[in-house]
Amino acid sequence: IEEMNRVAEVATHFGGYKVYAPLINLDKDAVVRLGEALGVKWLYTYSCYQGAGWTDDGLPIHCGTCSNCRRRYLAFRDAGVRDPSLYAKPPADSPRGWVRVRGVAYAEA
Repeated sequence: IEEMNRVAEVATHFGGYKVYAPLINLDKDAVVRLGEALGVKWLYTYSCYQGAGWTDDGLPIHCGTCSNCRRRYLAFRDAGVRDPSLYAKPPADSPRGWVRVRGVAYAEA
C-alpha cells in the first residue's frame, strides 16, 4: 500500500491521493460476513480475472474457473452465505446444486 501511494504521488504530479485498504487483514470469508452485515448487494460485485461477459440486464458473469472465482466461492461457503454470483461454469468441487439461469450462466440453487 505504501508503494502504491508513492506511485500515485509521482504519477499524478499533484500528490494528495492516498490508497487505503481497510480490509487487507481480513480473510475473504470475514469480508463476506462483514458485507452481509452491511447489506452488500453481492450480485453486482465482481471478482473474476478472466471474465465471461454480462447478462442482457447488466449482471456480471464470472468464469467459474479462475483462481479468484474459486476463492470467491470458498469465501461464501466458509462464511455460510449463499453465493448469488452468476458463473459460466460452476466452480470446481462445488458440492452445492447449480441451476442454469438466463440461458447463459449458472447460479447456486
